[in-house]
Amino acid sequence: MLFVFLSDHQQIVSERRVAAMKYEIQNVVVSVVYDTELDLERLADFLGETRYDPNIFSGVQGCPFSR
Repeated sequence: MLFVFLSDHQQIVSERRVAAMKYEIQNVVVSVVYDTELDLERLADFLGETRYDPNIFSGVQGCPFSR
């Protein structure tokens, strides 16, 4: 787990911050410029309910995630 060395209280606070960040990211529409170093599938896994759909991603610009 990411927060192994934190106290229980710090871990709960950190997990809440991560959850809040995921919520904010999911509610932002962005234009993505393709970067071969960006692992879109891992990013989609991090966002949780969002999934990576290569048919949506144009390879140049667009939003590669759908719900």
